[in-house]
Amino acid sequence: MKPDVYAAANTRLPGELFEEGLVERPTAFATNTLVLAVPAGSSLESVTELTEPGLDLVVGSLAVPIGSYTRAVLGRLPKAEERAIRANVRSEEPDVKSIVGKLTQGAAEAGFVYESDVVASEGRLRSVALPERLQPRVAYAATVVRGGANPAAARQFVDGLRSGDGARALEEAGFEPAPR
Repeated sequence: MKPDVYAAANTRLPGELFEEGLVERPTAFATNTLVLAVPAGSSLESVTELTEPGLDLVVGSLAVPIGSYTRAVLGRLPKAEERAIRANVRSEEPDVKSIVGKLTQGAAEAGFVYESDVVASEGRLRSVALPERLQPRVAYAATVVRGGANPAAARQFVDGLRSGDGARALEEAGFEPAPR
């Protein structure tokens, strides 16, 4: 059975599916902030410290939104700083949960994740804010899959991500509302 709703941690993927005629027009429903996450007891305080040789950094693979956002951040740094940070990447993970897992299990010292992931870590991680000049625009989009079993309910669900209980739950989890 086909799913009725598709949601992504970016707007590009739902947009591509729309262009292919597979989904209805996507709607942005939330935003997030990219942060450098470190274990709660870490002394690391800035992105610049990621250049220290031997630091264990985990990032998302290029194939997933967190990976492309991370590369956008690194690409805004001076080239020497970007090279030094990339030299400390120990693994490229298939999703944000894997990055969080490595950090909470002590297998890495830092990783790029969303603020909502730090909130969900229940105090095991803390955020190191990125300078505004490095911050990418992180927006989430959802859409109704064409040919789904219940398109009316799917539309209602997508609408609920922007207002009502869905929007409140997202805000409590560390997300911010999408601009209207």
